Amino acid sequence: MKRIFIASSLLVALVFPINTPATAGDGVLWIAPDNTSSYERSLFKLWVDADGNGCDTRAEVLIKEASVKPKVGAKCKLTGGTWISSYDGVTYKDASKLDIDHLVPLAEAWRSGAWEWDEQQRQDFANDLEQEWALNAVTASVNRSKGDKDISSWLPKKNLCAYLIGWASVKSRYQLSVDKAEALVINKYYKSCGLGHQTKERVVRNPVPTVTSTQGTTNSAVTYQISQVVIDLTTLKLGGILNLTFAMNTNDTEPQSPYCLIDGILNAMPATFVAEARDGGKIWQCVSPIPIQPIEQSPSGRYAVQLLTVFTNNGQKDELRKVVANIDVVSAQSPSATKAPAVKYANCTAAKAAKVTPIKRATNPDLYAMNSGLDRDKDGIACE
Repeated sequence: MKRIFIASSLLVALVFPINTPATAGDGVLWIAPDNTSSYERSLFKLWVDADGNGCDTRAEVLIKEASVKPKVGAKCKLTGGTWISSYDGVTYKDASKLDIDHLVPLAEAWRSGAWEWDEQQRQDFANDLEQEWALNAVTASVNRSKGDKDISSWLPKKNLCAYLIGWASVKSRYQLSVDKAEALVINKYYKSCGLGHQTKERVVRNPVPTVTSTQGTTNSAVTYQISQVVIDLTTLKLGGILNLTFAMNTNDTEPQSPYCLIDGILNAMPATFVAEARDGGKIWQCVSPIPIQPIEQSPSGRYAVQLLTVFTNNGQKDELRKVVANIDVVSAQSPSATKAPAVKYANCTAAKAAKVTPIKRATNPDLYAMNSGLDRDKDGIACE
């Protein structure tokens, strides 16, 4: 379980650090919805000469992937050479007919996590010569037909398993999430292609403001200060465990033990005293003894992680509630919600007869993944 300070993003939970090439065989890919914020290709600086040898990224990929190596002349001009496009098996002797494809397209990377990166991270991703699968010299027309589609909407005619292994490896290397439609494809070919990457669902948690020192009063006589808040919330498909540590300092001589709670998911749970804080306060910790309510049983929405404390002032009890984090449950379904089962239909006529049209990737990714072939214009809606 990874401990995460409130100041950092609570979205990333993958196995491989960004500077370690991932290979098929181990790893977890977390399932999360795509981020739909505005994407611009110019945010990823392309074809740099990272090692200063005169050859930019495009040229380096062409040299590396040539079945017959070209001659490298002044200013890295390539002469001769033979290439075999891995997506369709076509052989080329003219490098100008090849595109350098980002196996995980830049727009897809943006949707699944790169929107959080800084400029250098985006440049590194766009020009990655270390990761075996990241960049590929392929038939230009095939690359352009692929566009920014993920594996639920586009797969190559050749080397399917290698493509899927590469997809999972790149996403693991860069800690990028997969959406539900991608997860269906990965799970479908998990054994036959030896992918080695498992997909898991989790709650997507929004970053929240840093809580370094929060002061306030319940009345003129009682003051409090909450600091050193650390939250560790690991949520899987079947539920999660809350681990919340904080320091509290108050001038109240009779404070009751604080409680931790998550509205609608975890009832008030008493905190345990851990140690004296440096400033004279006390450090408390809440650890749920069993997994909190399974996420799929919790209606979608925002849930507040709160600290609850009761202060005594002149014989009167005052209750203090302090929100220290928010959790956005986006993958849950309301208990009353119904969704069309994932059935593959022969055509749109059959789908309409079953009253499941239009089939939208955004609202029913499982059904869409089974019938993506009926989405003729590839806009994410089949049988419109």
